[in-house]
Amino acid sequence: MNTCGLKAFPLTRALRGLGCGLVLCTYGAAPVLADDTEIFSGNLRSANPNVLLVIDTSGSMDEPADNERAPFDRTAVYTGNCRSDSIYWRMDEGTEPDCLNEGPDNYFEPEALVCDTAVQAIQSAGFGLTDGVAQWNPATQRWVPLAPAVKNQPIECEADAGLHGPDSGDTRRWPADVTQWTNVQADRFDFSANFTNRPFIFYDGNYLNWLRQPPAPPASRPSRMDVVKGAASTLVQTVNNVNLGLMRYSANADGGAGELAAEGGMVIYPVTSLGQTSRQELVDRINALDPAGFTPMSETLYEARQYFAGDSVLFGRESRLWPGSQGGFDGRFPSVAASRSVDGNQYISPATAQCQQNFIIYLTDGLPTRDNSADDEIAALLGVVDPGADVTGRHAVDDTAEGARPSASRAGVGGEVEVVTP
Repeated sequence: MNTCGLKAFPLTRALRGLGCGLVLCTYGAAPVLADDTEIFSGNLRSANPNVLLVIDTSGSMDEPADNERAPFDRTAVYTGNCRSDSIYWRMDEGTEPDCLNEGPDNYFEPEALVCDTAVQAIQSAGFGLTDGVAQWNPATQRWVPLAPAVKNQPIECEADAGLHGPDSGDTRRWPADVTQWTNVQADRFDFSANFTNRPFIFYDGNYLNWLRQPPAPPASRPSRMDVVKGAASTLVQTVNNVNLGLMRYSANADGGAGELAAEGGMVIYPVTSLGQTSRQELVDRINALDPAGFTPMSETLYEARQYFAGDSVLFGRESRLWPGSQGGFDGRFPSVAASRSVDGNQYISPATAQCQQNFIIYLTDGLPTRDNSADDEIAALLGVVDPGADVTGRHAVDDTAEGARPSASRAGVGGEVEVVTP
């Protein structure tokens, strides 16, 4: 993979704290992550990577999730070894602190965290991640790497530099040595100095205690869809320096319609840079999803490929939230206008720059069903890549993913656009 000199921030780190097994995966199987799946975060010198979430909205997602705890509730107090009134931290790769045997001193007082990016994520999801973190040392009057023994000195992050200072009303929005804060950008602290350019995850101690709660009893287990909604919403609220979009399956007709019951999927939120408004809009779209219909995985993956390539819309013109009419609304929901050309027939690719990475993430509970309407298109896509590919049944998803990687080319962005798929 060509990283163009960017610092790699593995996608697994962004998803590890979600508290479920639904990352590019199916229920009953271990999470599957492509070896080269990376998100780039912090000190970016090129376009942010594009990440497209594809959420399974088939009827089986309404079933109870096995071995899942109840969703995290910020108003509840969970018992455990972690201090519920503290923020814990982990640097680089690893697992969450267990507050007993591994890194029990890696915590500080919540008031010390002035990195508003992490604060907002913790308040929304229970944890936050960022690159470039430093702590004020009053003795040397310098910003230095975090020290486990120091619990009450300001902790700032590079993501906040120029946007938020010691508080929301202070005009000094850059950390600086000697003066601690400055409103002069040229005097700002360099987060590449003194080993402060490392990736961190910050955790609410209460959230860490929740992570170690036992599974909910059978009668109160969340549905698979509830688990996926929580996982996807948490990702939206915590990840930084990426562009995110959302797709779902189309529910075109009831089961008696055979293959026509499910016809691919549609873009319900275009790949967009993350800000306060777009995060909330994405979370609202995720929370509005209702499970119904079948599982056209390869058809939807092919549609995602069309979107990234800026090619013709196949299923996203006649896609539906549900068959027929409900409450006076006929359920028709084409791919959103922002993802398509004015006439609606062509996708507008979110891949706009050379060296920009593109990822498709599936959150699903099972194997494809009613999923053969794009077989001819997939076969044509694979004609050069793999002339002997079997594009029927379970093989279609793998082959569509294989075809999407080298074929999604975009004029004007330096040739082929790499799409990393399940």
